[in-house]
Amino acid sequence: MSILFIDPPVWKPCEPPMGIARLMGHLKSQGIPCHVWSANAEGLHHLLGLSPETPDDRTRKCLKWRERHLHELQHDLGYRNADRYRRAVEDLSHLLSLAGGAYEAQIGFSSYEHSRHQPLKSAHLKEAACHPEKNPYFPHFTTRLPKVLEECEATWVGISLSFLSQALTTFALLGFLRANFPKVRLALGGGLVTSWMRRPSWKNPFEYLMDLLVCGPGEEILTNLFHSREEISVVQYPPESPPDYGDQPWDLYLSSGPILPYNTSYGCYWNRCAFCPERAEGRHFKPYSEQRIIHELQEICAKVSPALIHFTDNAIPPTVLRALALNPPGPPWYGFARCDSDLLDPDFTRLLKASGCLMLQLGIESGDDRVLEHMNKGFNSDLSSQILQSLRRAGIATYVYLLFGTPWEDEEAALRTLSFVEKNSGAITFINPALFHMPREETIHEPEFMENDLSLYLEFEHEKGWDRRKVRHFMDRIFKRNPAVSRILGRTPSRFTSNHAPLLLLHGGIQGYKDIFP
Repeated sequence: MSILFIDPPVWKPCEPPMGIARLMGHLKSQGIPCHVWSANAEGLHHLLGLSPETPDDRTRKCLKWRERHLHELQHDLGYRNADRYRRAVEDLSHLLSLAGGAYEAQIGFSSYEHSRHQPLKSAHLKEAACHPEKNPYFPHFTTRLPKVLEECEATWVGISLSFLSQALTTFALLGFLRANFPKVRLALGGGLVTSWMRRPSWKNPFEYLMDLLVCGPGEEILTNLFHSREEISVVQYPPESPPDYGDQPWDLYLSSGPILPYNTSYGCYWNRCAFCPERAEGRHFKPYSEQRIIHELQEICAKVSPALIHFTDNAIPPTVLRALALNPPGPPWYGFARCDSDLLDPDFTRLLKASGCLMLQLGIESGDDRVLEHMNKGFNSDLSSQILQSLRRAGIATYVYLLFGTPWEDEEAALRTLSFVEKNSGAITFINPALFHMPREETIHEPEFMENDLSLYLEFEHEKGWDRRKVRHFMDRIFKRNPAVSRILGRTPSRFTSNHAPLLLLHGGIQGYKDIFP
């Protein structure tokens, strides 16, 4: 018995998925054979290798430069110049979009949209499973997947579904496997599946398509499944074994070298923000010990030799940040951090920088203190402003996340956020302004539910009249056109966002980068 894990399209093809690496590390430690197939990375190269029969002038130019663009994005040359980087990404994006045209699909590096099918409707996902031949990845996985199954002698296939952009292709894969390999048992898990299953009203509409649906971490379920023990073993969380990256196709990822995803905890140590999915879904914070983190990173880096470490935590705990500052992991690194007062300490931030901290992602959300208080962020705009300036002085780049259209915001509050960005523009390296979506479990305004049965969000009527149309108008016509904001957006990677931002920093591709830090 063995299990094949599939990483399905589409999500940013920069690095392996953290969840599968953790699962494989644990299962291998229990003597369970397992393998991984990166259908996402392979599928990307398959689609980019296609050539339209009657290309227009732009497409011919993109085809001419295709191989060079791919080469550059897989080496440091592609990240040394912002304009060159932008052209490579946009040309390849154009070719990806053409590859899905015959299948009524619009494909990007992190997006998949179908003209008639929506991943929020279970009926459409079941239709994708019934007709996998209508998926643009079908020609590739019909030739490749049988060989992979034969090579690893898989009796189980586990597919990790974490993003909506993966849903339609995941169900096409399930349908293909069910029709052509009826003896292979199928399991479906991942972040998106967990969110679906933790809804109080959840009823599985896909029973015939899979043998096992996994909610949350799968270590315990899969261990017991394969060992068939009389007594059910309970796996300690976090699992004791380090992640396993052995089967990863590092040469297929679009990055200047291996990017190592690594999590130091499960859940979020703050776990108090309004509308937090961690809290809504009952996920408890479970950290690794600092000693174990340092030891595992040393061990894994010796095997993989990563160019960059990506800490995938919701927020790196302060104790871990201190441990990393005192025990540098070796390669440069980045990840999410909360606006904690520790980041005001110049000695500490200098140690962080010296340990390889290239960039910190900060969920600042708003520049209005009333909004922050209602969101229960645990900090105010003055503290977040001081932290941005502190990180700037230390030479640590920042990727700032803002959220517009929350129930407590109005246009005046949004303008205060704009003023906050203007005031701190010299300390904000990159920015991600997003539109708020109301989680479906919330009933603050007794909203009308969306018709999509798998949606995690709902429509709501804003009590201040700050509806989505007005919020979008503000973001597009006022916020993004502000000169200070426009400069920051101009250097923020548009398609790979925070995944490629540290590579541009690392290789000098950010215009005016020397002017950002002292």
